[in-house]
Amino acid sequence: MIDLHSALRTLATRRPVFHSEADFQHALAWTLHESSPHATLRLERPVTTPKGVLHVDLVAYLPQGVLVCELKYKTRALQYSLGGEQYNLQSHAAQPIGRYDFLMDIARLEGACRALSATSCWAILLTNDTVYWTEAGAASGISAAFSLAPGRHCSGLLEWGPNTSQGTKRARDAPITLAGQYCFEWRNYYTLDVPARGQFRYLAVEIGFGNSPVQQRDERSDG
Repeated sequence: MIDLHSALRTLATRRPVFHSEADFQHALAWTLHESSPHATLRLERPVTTPKGVLHVDLVAYLPQGVLVCELKYKTRALQYSLGGEQYNLQSHAAQPIGRYDFLMDIARLEGACRALSATSCWAILLTNDTVYWTEAGAASGISAAFSLAPGRHCSGLLEWGPNTSQGTKRARDAPITLAGQYCFEWRNYYTLDVPARGQFRYLAVEIGFGNSPVQQRDERSDG
């Protein structure tokens, strides 16, 4: 099976920064294609799961099995020029919503693993927003249940705090239930030579192996 961490390390040497989530998605797909040229790749593939239809970002059909990935790319404002190409990243902010969406990806992928008989499913979050891995104030905030803090063990029922506004949880008010148990470990992706917001890190969570969720193995955080 493809080593996702190795693929991301290879990708970082070529593409340390991306214009958008779609750009990240396409670049990773191309990297996987280069490492496994006989793989069949699909982007935005619709999959019917117990939690509804999920348009999976990336599905790779390999001789060893099926690899499924959901990708998130959350940025702070940053302007950077690389190889004559200008990157103007916007601030996504709304970190509580970003954390909720990432954990919902995990919940949905638990179903997608079964639907596709996938060998391995991954949820990947790449960001230069330090709030995601430092969690300033999140431990006691409205989205404490959705914390992605390094070393956190996460499973079971996850809900918004009682003081969450309706505006914050609009279209995201449903609790998240995780069947598997996961430990969150952040890794360095790339650090740009800029005064601020140049450090990119990623959280890659393996959701399933075979047709059932598995406990996420602890991985040492780089840096």
